Amino acid sequence: FPVFGLSAGYSTMLNDDWGFATLVETGSEAPETEYLYIAVQRPMLNPNWSGNPNLDQPVRGTMRASVNYHQIRLEAFATQVWNYVNLTNTSVGTKPYTTYENVNAYLLGLNFDFEWKFIQMNSSYTYAQNTTNESPLSEIQPLSISTKLTSPSFYDILVYLKHIYNDAQRR
Repeated sequence: FPVFGLSAGYSTMLNDDWGFATLVETGSEAPETEYLYIAVQRPMLNPNWSGNPNLDQPVRGTMRASVNYHQIRLEAFATQVWNYVNLTNTSVGTKPYTTYENVNAYLLGLNFDFEWKFIQMNSSYTYAQNTTNESPLSEIQPLSISTKLTSPSFYDILVYLKHIYNDAQRR
């Protein structure tokens, strides 16, 4: 599997307060070894796991744009993936199997970052669709929010409280 990546980006400050950036990239990575070769046999009617050595190499294209205002950043992205490695269920005879297959898919999302004095917040939302089967893309976390409150430094000691929220995949 030849691994490659190519990207082109542009960023500028529109004035003292506002910044803007864009990025276009394409790339490809080899499928994970377990997706290709690992097999796990389970007793009774539990599904066996089996790699798929016939997987094709995923190729992706992404466009990103972000707007910055002081410590606030909003980024939007769109990614098209050809040959995305996706979980699938199948059976051999009456024995259920979980394995991997290549599908085409797209991901759309927003990332929001905010930092000011003693607070830091990051959130992201991703909408992912399997276009081969016209179904939601499995194992994609849709919404994540992280908030961190940090104390002022006292004798070079910082104390922080961090909250992380991850929404369930309901699609």
